Amino acid sequence: TFPFDETFLSLFDFSGMQKSGGLKVTPNFYASIILDAARILDAAHRQNLAHYTVMPTSIIVRPDGTVNVCHFIKAAMRRRYYLASGFDDKLNAPEWRQNETVGSYSDIYALSAFLYLLLTEQYQPDETEPQWFSMGDILIESDIHDDAVLPLMSFFHATLATSPSRRLSNYPQLIRALADLLTVLGPYVAPQ
Repeated sequence: TFPFDETFLSLFDFSGMQKSGGLKVTPNFYASIILDAARILDAAHRQNLAHYTVMPTSIIVRPDGTVNVCHFIKAAMRRRYYLASGFDDKLNAPEWRQNETVGSYSDIYALSAFLYLLLTEQYQPDETEPQWFSMGDILIESDIHDDAVLPLMSFFHATLATSPSRRLSNYPQLIRALADLLTVLGPYVAPQ
């Protein structure tokens, strides 16, 4: 638990500030936050501390740039009692939406959905939606540079697949995929 501090920003805060025009950062900045969160979730998982229902308010960025993941107890209660998150269901993995077993692959979906939202300012498409196949156009409209569009599409297709069996299944795989993305997203720029 962290003491209350108004200077913490969650991914939810970043998304709201970006939509209002109060914040403009590079895609690399957002990918680096998701990468740090994935590393934290991996470390927690190796200590038998599972999240599996990570939400945009669970990822906190401190003023010094340190990323924290919180709400592990809330996540355990949410899983046990199938509590609603208060966020749009699109941010939940399909297995959560369908009341099926969740796992690290569910957090992988959620982290990827958060990244998609931060980069495009819209929810990720499901595989059954036409936008799944026009994801490249959506990324281009979001000012993603040309060299990063195909790697991002590949990343999102590997992390947002409806079936967990077709999705990256563990945090080390996600960490490697995010590290690869950082090499094509361009220079890191901290928010001003």
